[in-house]
Formats: sequence, C-alpha cells, structure tokens
Amino acid sequence: MTIEYIRLKNIKVQQNSILQEIFHLASHPNYDLTQIKALHQTLITKTAVIEKICAKQQANPVNLTHQSRKIYSWIKFLTDEYYLHLHLKNTCYLLETAKHILSMRGQQPLQLMIAITNLSGLYHGKISASAAHIMISEGFINAPHEVLQALVESALFGKNQNNTRIIRTFASTEEYSNILLELDLIAEVVAEKPQGKFYDLDNTNLI
Repeated sequence: MTIEYIRLKNIKVQQNSILQEIFHLASHPNYDLTQIKALHQTLITKTAVIEKICAKQQANPVNLTHQSRKIYSWIKFLTDEYYLHLHLKNTCYLLETAKHILSMRGQQPLQLMIAITNLSGLYHGKISASAAHIMISEGFINAPHEVLQALVESALFGKNQNNTRIIRTFASTEEYSNILLELDLIAEVVAEKPQGKFYDLDNTNLI
C-alpha cells in the first residue's frame, strides 16, 4: 500500500508560537523552572499530536511533507531538555548582543525578534526603522559567542570578510553538521510525490 504524504495545515503557526514563547522567556532572563517545564510539556504534546495523526494514517513522521517534517523534527529536537536549555541560553545571548550592536550604531528598533530554528541556509536577517528580525540555523546552537556575534552583525548589517570567515569556519565543523544530521534523522526523507492530505493541528484535543 502506498502511503500518501501528510501535510499538517497549521504546523507553521505552531512553530511560530513556540519561537515566540522561547523569545519571550529569553527576553526575561529571570524566568523560572516552572515556565521551562510548561514549554517542555508543550513541545512533548505537540510532537505527540503529530505522531498520533501519522499513526491514524498507518504512517509515521517520515511521511510528512517536507515543511511539516522539517518543523516536526525541530520541535522533537527541542523535547531534549539539554537542547531546550541551550536554545534559551543562546537566544538570550543573541538578543543582548543584537541590542548592544544596534545601540552602538545608534539604532533602536521598536520590535526585535530572534529565532534559532531548522532553517534552510545559515541565517536570514531583516531590519527597518521599526523592527529587526533575525533567523539563525539550529546548526549554530553550540556555537561560541564569537560566531553568534558574527551572525547577528551579518544578519542585521550585511556580510563583511571577517564575519563571513568566522561563520563559514564554524559551519564547516562536525559540530555544526552533526546537529543538522541529528535533525534530519528524526524523520528521514521519503522520496515520494506528495498527494496532499491536510490536517488542522488546532482541531486536535491535545493542542
């Protein structure tokens, strides 16, 4: 029997919700263990819902469409408490670094958003008079501060030779590639044409 690819309609909304919660906690470094435990339980619940949807189709998360699988893998990755704590710690550092760099350049955007996630590419950045938005690949979750600072500067103000060298040097390490490999192995790619089943995560009892 051929198993159709499963597309999760609102999984991007779920991912954004998690990113916002991580950023909110990172913006308030005095967060307590209760808040972290609540976030950890949310991650566990969301992955359980996705796995349940797959099981009902006699499938598993490897049968998700590319985007759904990529986000599922990232959420599952963060159910490891070590990675979740590291994620919070480095998001906090990235936020403080971005504030410092913007202040040094005389810029204070009204809104600032920083996210570390399962990204295609190394980083993305956008800055305007009112907002700054930075997205960084999960592969940098173990990166030293020098690399994280280079990522923030490059995302906000474009590449320069020194920062590009720092970023590319770390991105060529096993430490970086091993994280991406771990994400890929959470739900392996199946080369089969998707046939478009849709499910709404917001309609499940567990979300």
